[in-house]
Amino acid sequence: MAEASAACDNVQANSKIPVACRTDYFEGVPSMFVSFHDADEANQWLVSLTRQVSGPFCDAANRNGREARVYITVGGGPLRQDSCHPV
Repeated sequence: MAEASAACDNVQANSKIPVACRTDYFEGVPSMFVSFHDADEANQWLVSLTRQVSGPFCDAANRNGREARVYITVGGGPLRQDSCHPV
C-alpha cells in the first residue's frame, strides 16, 4: 500500500494535476481522500486517477486482506465513500 500512497502524494505534489489526494487512517481503516474542484475536473481526471492511484490502493489492500476505503468530494459537495472490495 506504500506505493499507492506514494502515487497519491505525487498527485498532490504535481501542480499540473488539479486534484487533491492524501492517504490516512480514518476510523482505523486505511483511507484515500480525493477532492476535485468541480464536476468538469472530476470528469477529466477520475478515470485516470482510478487506474493509476485509487485502483492500485484498493488492489494492494485486497492482496493483503485489509479493509480500505476511498473518499471522493467534488466542489466541496458531499463526501462519497467507496469501500475497496476484493474482486
